[in-house]
Amino acid sequence: MRLFKPAVIIFSIITLLLSLFIEASAINKSLSLSIFSDSENLKPGKSFNIYMNIHDETKLGAVQFRLIYPEELSFKKAEIENKIKNEYLRYNEDNNCITIIYAVKNEEFTERTLKFRFEQKYSEENEFHFKTDFIEALNIDQKEVKCLSEGEFDITAAYEESEKESRSSAIVHNSYSESSERNKENSSTKESSKKQSKKEKNKSKADYSEASEKSEHSEQSKAENSKKEESISKPVKKFDYEKYKDELSDNSALYYTIGIVVILIIVIILIITFLKRLNKKYLE
Repeated sequence: MRLFKPAVIIFSIITLLLSLFIEASAINKSLSLSIFSDSENLKPGKSFNIYMNIHDETKLGAVQFRLIYPEELSFKKAEIENKIKNEYLRYNEDNNCITIIYAVKNEEFTERTLKFRFEQKYSEENEFHFKTDFIEALNIDQKEVKCLSEGEFDITAAYEESEKESRSSAIVHNSYSESSERNKENSSTKESSKKQSKKEKNKSKADYSEASEKSEHSEQSKAENSKKEESISKPVKKFDYEKYKDELSDNSALYYTIGIVVILIIVIILIITFLKRLNKKYLE
């Protein structure tokens, strides 16, 4: 009897440790992120798309991550490839980093693809590097999922040899024409200098108006970014499916409930009508 109690205690400790180990191993490391592009021969100055593939064997639920891109690019938009009703995407861009939340409900997907549109700021040859920064994820059963591999991708914008030669000749021609124009300006009359000063004044006015418009635009963009930051501050672990039921809900259950309520109301009305008729019959 004395040996029985210690054995029970030891067995309980082993069971507790096993349960903790099973619970810790339940966090799957099955999610992977990968990046690719459909632009094989990217020309300098041209817009292009970058694709993000999200893969999870335990079925996708909600994922939050960042896509970091080079400062030589301007981010335009993001969207879900072949989007359906129960999919949801929210993103916020700040300082060459896009924070993304992707979620899906009532659909069993192991992988989905997001598309990101970028525009080159300069028409020069360059190499662009993209990488992801995983934050957190839940699978279809709302269990935490860890990332197995994150994505990195490089793409180069370059001219062909014939284009390089034509560009170099164009630069030489432009430099020659600029020097001849300068000589003409030096030999111009006082009247042309007056005209030039008038043009500069008009240009300064236009620059001033353009600068004021840019400042107004920057203030509006800052306000929009602050709103986006507030909307995306909620972590994916506490992702509220009910709040976004318009984007992520399957309304079939709601339709069934409404139908049942309507049928019950009709049945109650028929029963009341039948009982009234019976009462009248017995009273007569």
